Amino acid sequence: MKKFVILIALIAFTTVFSHQTHAVSKNLVYILCYHSFLGTINASTDFSPDTFKTHIEDIYKLGYKFVSLEDIKNNRIEGSLNVLITIDDGNRSIRNIYGLFEEYNIKPVLFIYPAVISRMRYALTYSDLSNYIHKGASIGGHGWFHEKVNMELYLEGENRFKKEIYNPKTHLQNRLNVGVSAYAYPFGIYSDITVEHIEKAGYKFAFTIEPYPLEMPVSDENRFTLPRFMVTKGKWSGIYNELKENSRGKKQSVW
Repeated sequence: MKKFVILIALIAFTTVFSHQTHAVSKNLVYILCYHSFLGTINASTDFSPDTFKTHIEDIYKLGYKFVSLEDIKNNRIEGSLNVLITIDDGNRSIRNIYGLFEEYNIKPVLFIYPAVISRMRYALTYSDLSNYIHKGASIGGHGWFHEKVNMELYLEGENRFKKEIYNPKTHLQNRLNVGVSAYAYPFGIYSDITVEHIEKAGYKFAFTIEPYPLEMPVSDENRFTLPRFMVTKGKWSGIYNELKENSRGKKQSVW
């Protein structure tokens, strides 16, 4: 009887250990969503260039590798220590930090809504985008006017809804001579009708702001609802702790 109890205990221990090892060995990407780099005190999604530099340095010190959208598309992700940097809206303050990307060989995804590019003083220009593409950045759609692409907008006006999804892809591809395969939902908001048209428009991936790591490889079931951690002043500490716990092989936190 004593031998039987010991055997059961050993089986249980082996099962738990195997499960933990499997969890640690998953291929994961932590996708971070930034917006601007002006150093505005009262804007929760805005960071100074120095603060952003600290974020990048801290991530690097934890042992993470900075991966690209192409790495995800081609399933070149290995291990759980991977970070993809994405930046929404095309604010011109990206100019303030792009040298850091070159220093750390970071190839970000810039999610753009074309209505402001080369038109508004706070936005990047098409020349900027061409330059960043040349340096390895990927370009994604982020609406045309950055409207909420949900069922409410669809019912208000189908053409207006479609413009937010279809036009960014065709316009950016034609203007920049580059493929646009990814879309980030403005405000992270979408509906079933949104996903339907994202696929019809020819996008291969779409990104939310649901905060958990992406488990690779991407499946047909989740390729239009890929997760991202939206980085704000209030959330950075929690995001960094999540990255740190993962780097130590511990169970990931629940957001």
